[in-house]
Amino acid sequence: YQREFKKEEARAMAKEKRNERRERIEQVIREREKQKNEQQQRKWTRREEQNFLRTILAFGIEYSPKDSRFVWDRFRALGRLESKFDETLIEYYLAFMAMCKRVAGMELSEE
Repeated sequence: YQREFKKEEARAMAKEKRNERRERIEQVIREREKQKNEQQQRKWTRREEQNFLRTILAFGIEYSPKDSRFVWDRFRALGRLESKFDETLIEYYLAFMAMCKRVAGMELSEE
């Protein structure tokens, strides 16, 4: 009886250890994917930059005064920028506007 119990206990411990190891590996993989996603959001390809510029010049940006925020849904579809998040688009738009104002010799606002 004791031998069987010890074997069963050893099997349970081994299984638990394997599960812990698997969970750790999955956690590392999730973390790497998250970092890769964030990196992909920060880095714009030339094609994405050109699409952004083309879309902003042709269609502009929708602003919802009711919600006091930008509406990126149509812009994202027109510019084929589906992979970019709202925050990323806002960040890029503000940098774009700052560059335009600098070139035009206008004062930069606090944005």
